[in-house]
Amino acid sequence: MPGPGYPALAGHVDVDVAIVGAGITGLTAAYEAVRSGQTVAVLERAAVAGAESARTTGFLTTVLDARLTDLVRIHGPEPVRVSWEGGAKAIDQVEAAVRDASIACDFKRVDAVLYGTRPRDRALLRRDLGVGHDLGFRMEEIDPGIVPFKSSAALRIPGQARLQPRRYLLGLARAIVERGGRIFERTNVTGLVRRGRSDGGARVETSQPGSWVTARSTFLANSAPFVDRRRLFDRVRACRSYAMSARIPSGTLPEGLYWNTLDPYDYARVDAGSTDDLFLLGGADHDVGRPGQPTSSQRTVDSAWDALVDSPPVNPDRWSGEILNSQDGLPFIGPNPGSPTHEWIATGFGGNGLTLGSLAGWMFAERSRGRPTPWEPSFDPGRPVAPTAGTALAPKTLHRAKRTTRTIRSLARLGVGAAAWYHPGVRRLGVFRVDGRSVLAVNARCTHLGCSIEWNPVEQSWDCPCHGSRFDVAGQVLDGPAVRPLRLVPLVEDALPSGAAQGRRKSVARRAGSRGATPAAV
Repeated sequence: MPGPGYPALAGHVDVDVAIVGAGITGLTAAYEAVRSGQTVAVLERAAVAGAESARTTGFLTTVLDARLTDLVRIHGPEPVRVSWEGGAKAIDQVEAAVRDASIACDFKRVDAVLYGTRPRDRALLRRDLGVGHDLGFRMEEIDPGIVPFKSSAALRIPGQARLQPRRYLLGLARAIVERGGRIFERTNVTGLVRRGRSDGGARVETSQPGSWVTARSTFLANSAPFVDRRRLFDRVRACRSYAMSARIPSGTLPEGLYWNTLDPYDYARVDAGSTDDLFLLGGADHDVGRPGQPTSSQRTVDSAWDALVDSPPVNPDRWSGEILNSQDGLPFIGPNPGSPTHEWIATGFGGNGLTLGSLAGWMFAERSRGRPTPWEPSFDPGRPVAPTAGTALAPKTLHRAKRTTRTIRSLARLGVGAAAWYHPGVRRLGVFRVDGRSVLAVNARCTHLGCSIEWNPVEQSWDCPCHGSRFDVAGQVLDGPAVRPLRLVPLVEDALPSGAAQGRRKSVARRAGSRGATPAAV
């Protein structure tokens, strides 16, 4: 489903609200802001619905990734209660947007099931059930025998939902423009310049000379904020999660959303259809840049499918997406620490990006109108952080772990479609062979804080294990917090003039298919 296409920013634009990022968070914020009569500009580095939000699995749920008992132990009952209510509010807002903007995205309310796979999980889930009842949450214990997966105990949570994320995002974008909002694609934001100490707004600068946006309120809705004066990237853990989907015979599995208590947890979704059903299966999360993990993770998901479904998948979609887990289990949504209150950020959604991103967008739109929301104290990005079980950050020495990206001494040893580290002297380069005569070489240091990048053979990308930045084979940024591309280095061995090598960056990257797949059916 291709998007309609929006122009790149050219010149100066002055609006009430500037939003960086056209994923679920940014588009929700823009939609709610234009509905309230504010002027809005959305700036997107690539294309609307072309990044991580479109590669989610379509779950909309009030349940956060961390265990309820852990969340209450760390935060106390009230922040956990309002967080759950925030998820319910977000699902209601999505349902209203689907109805009011006539978005055809297969939205449907369904039950969710949290199940345990080990005998000890029975006690764990019953503790969560007790905490949930104390907080007034709707959830109940059910017979694990009716769960279509191996389970020892299970909880049912009604009133959740699912949708097709890409269709929903494109529908939101259409509604924003129809209501007078402006969307700019292929516009790389590089920084903010404050216009005053308090409420003077800011100028949003881009890599295109002479093009910027001035706004009273600014929202960095690009999952990993690039203006990060308090190092929030040290408080989140960047992971890749893997999924596959295909059609199965109708009635094979009961409809609903499912996930278990493992860490990382497995998740599944079944959408009932008239002639066949959609079955989605995912999990096998790993830290971004973890050596050797991408290939084994995709194999793990494939093996899980084989164990659950008698026949092999027909024309399956396979993909992965990036998630950012906060250190204490709650997201960071609100004013950017160390910045004026009209500059907002949102990150750390974990595996609940569609729900929390929708809530974050609505919260910002309300605050831009001077209306506080009850979730701001709990989600304050400047709050003290203590880790919960299962969400603690990986050691900061991860980038010093044993590498699996191979090192070559001669480019002749590099096959077509393969990548490696290459040392043509004192510098380390990341090299990728496009065809028999073309090799792309980039500086092997992440432009965020200089960590060494690792090759990801599944996504064909260069990934940074320190803070989750990712780059395509030509060095262009795929995921932040990096905002600058890796420097493309001409190689004498390729017999390519330096100008030609630079000029071919975009065309070669397209031929290499470095952005990976986007799910077509979910």
